[in-house]
Amino acid sequence: MEHYGKEKFAASVEDLHERSTSEDEKLLCGYGRELEERTCEDHSLPSFLNPYFLLFILGQTLHGVGSTPLFSIGTTFIDESVTQKASPVYLAIHAVLTSFGPVIGVFVGGFLLNIYDDFDRVDHPPIARSDPRWIGAWWIGFLASSIAALLVAFPILGFARELPEAKRHRAKDVNQVPKESFKMYLKAKN
Repeated sequence: MEHYGKEKFAASVEDLHERSTSEDEKLLCGYGRELEERTCEDHSLPSFLNPYFLLFILGQTLHGVGSTPLFSIGTTFIDESVTQKASPVYLAIHAVLTSFGPVIGVFVGGFLLNIYDDFDRVDHPPIARSDPRWIGAWWIGFLASSIAALLVAFPILGFARELPEAKRHRAKDVNQVPKESFKMYLKAKN
């Protein structure tokens, strides 16, 4: 994990106060001037092959791969395992919970940003929350989500391929299909 793979964060006063306005302007290449100026070329941008960037891309890929079954296989599993009458209720509960999850995540993430990043390494934060150098404990949400996902994954792996009542529900759903089809309707018209 990135938090434990780096040294303790130390925000220096020099980062904030000693930088002159001209140095700040060099860092803002293209703002209020042409992009072709020499100052913009002098500062090399960090490479996109940075290990943390690649770790981020890997995490997003795993997130996408992991959420795909929830929306495709999970919806089908619900639909085939309950009665036709109860299916919309379960699918609505599924939709509501998957909608509120990100909202709750934003609020919890906002709360976690009020906790100092290295709270486990320092007794008391060296800077105030209002200081621009403040870095919140953004990583706690990812750690908690990973642990929760692992704890939930093991019981889910124990699910049967189909629930015991699924065959009966499917047979009942097939019997509810109208006997007449469009083809029969066309024959009756002629």
